[in-house]
Amino acid sequence: HGGHTKVASSLDRGDYKTKDGLWIEYKFSYADKGSANFVQIRLWQKLDFYALEVYVPKEGLYSFLVPKDVIEELINETGAQLAHGCKATNNNPKKEYALRPKIGDATWQKLLDFRV
Repeated sequence: HGGHTKVASSLDRGDYKTKDGLWIEYKFSYADKGSANFVQIRLWQKLDFYALEVYVPKEGLYSFLVPKDVIEELINETGAQLAHGCKATNNNPKKEYALRPKIGDATWQKLLDFRV
């Protein structure tokens, strides 16, 4: 990541900060079963963007730079799935969400708007 600084996890601000001062969380998924699986999305973190990458066999690598507010919208539109759901998790104010778009579905199509 040229010009990017790794961020200490204790800051709760994602994975790295750009030279322009933007805070970014990075997620990768291998879509071998036809869908991506981005987990541990922590909406309480003060971020600017999510850098998402998906490797789709026979298609290649997709890279997206998605504003945090768009990720929040997509999570809400898809039912706010918890990454590690259980009754105890529901009482935790710092929930970790998952975004699991199927390649080609409506959520995937929205992500394509942010392909880099």
